[in-house]
Amino acid sequence: MKTNKCKNCRFYSEHYALRLTYFTKTNHGHCGKNRRTVNQTENCENFQSNEIKEATRERALLARLEFALECIHEIAQILKSRKI
Repeated sequence: MKTNKCKNCRFYSEHYALRLTYFTKTNHGHCGKNRRTVNQTENCENFQSNEIKEATRERALLARLEFALECIHEIAQILKSRKI
């Protein structure tokens, strides 16, 4: 079960740090409700579950993956027909 930590709240957005060629997550994020930077392990005063946000993100991800698999399958069919 999730606790009332900021990182589990629907208003929390993670911060990322730019390294030379990639991004990494930091231990801080932005609270959209309080409009301030917070530590991800702080207890949230205005906690609201992010289950809807996660479910929406998961559905979008699965749809994009399905589309990518269809494209890969089509490319494989083209390559097989050309015997490359």
